[in-house]
Amino acid sequence: MISSCGVISISYLFSFLLGDNLIINKNHGNFELAFQEYNKSFRPFIEEVQANAEMMVDFLVPRTEEAIRERISQAASIKDI
Repeated sequence: MISSCGVISISYLFSFLLGDNLIINKNHGNFELAFQEYNKSFRPFIEEVQANAEMMVDFLVPRTEEAIRERISQAASIKDI
């Protein structure tokens, strides 16, 4: 699980990596090749992180009163352990 701070850190990391591909002669300034390499290398990981973040939204922000009550019940049962 990655926290919101982790997601921000990951975004900075991948921005740096993309910048490195664009600036440090890896693709000789060819933006198209740099973006292709970025998508090939990192897109699957980014999609996984985003999917996990979407699942966490449902967990962290219950959408219905019933879901809120269920969350309270779950928290109470954990407290009793």
